[in-house]
Amino acid sequence: GYIFTWLGLVGGLLGTVAGILIADYWILRRTRLDLADLYRAGGRYWYDGGWNWRAVVAFLTGGVLAVGGADFHPLVDGRPIGALRSLADYGWAVGLGTSMVLYLVLMLSRGKGRTAV
Repeated sequence: GYIFTWLGLVGGLLGTVAGILIADYWILRRTRLDLADLYRAGGRYWYDGGWNWRAVVAFLTGGVLAVGGADFHPLVDGRPIGALRSLADYGWAVGLGTSMVLYLVLMLSRGKGRTAV
């Protein structure tokens, strides 16, 4: 039981990371990066204190939906959020889709012409 619990948890959370990465690199930035700014504090890719809160919100939301209904037996009895049970079997896809869409919405709502913050 431990291996399936672990694989479900890791798979669901990796799906959320993949959704954010795909949305940012392929959709928002269209595969164009300024290499020097990747490593410069205050550069184009610098966010509030170094953290992109939009990505964090997308990760947490996608993660909860992806693994919140999973069965963590034998670690704990039951499921953390029973209502999300039907999503747990598709955790990777649920995490990917949720985080991708939410990240795009949050990043596009910040306004045109701004690449950071």
